[in-house]
Amino acid sequence: MAAGKPSARREEQPVELGVGTGDDVVVRTAEVGRVVAAVVGVLDRVSADRIADRAVGLLKPGEGVLVLDLSGVTFCDSSGLSAMLLVWRRAREIGARLAFVEMPSQLSRRFQVTGLQEVLGCYPTAGDALAAHDPAR
Repeated sequence: MAAGKPSARREEQPVELGVGTGDDVVVRTAEVGRVVAAVVGVLDRVSADRIADRAVGLLKPGEGVLVLDLSGVTFCDSSGLSAMLLVWRRAREIGARLAFVEMPSQLSRRFQVTGLQEVLGCYPTAGDALAAHDPAR
């Protein structure tokens, strides 16, 4: 790290967005142009629309990147996959950048089988996703 430059990794206290139902989107870090948020809990027909709406609310048109960490997803059905696709489509519509990271194995298999892994921009870690979306690269 160069002298006088702030660290690119600044951890902040999680801020829960929503009513605390257990199935939610939690912001882990937020810096200018970079948001890393964790999707936690069950991603199914009951929670998918709400979680997608919260994730879409974190997208910034034409600037920065939203990284969605899926390591906290305990279950995902086809509604959950559709929700993630909806977030991706919305990001493309407004010119925002989006990446999915840290997928549990069951979710990773679903993404691979459906071909979504190649389409949606999936990375092993948030660091990998942020590096890939670094405008200085």
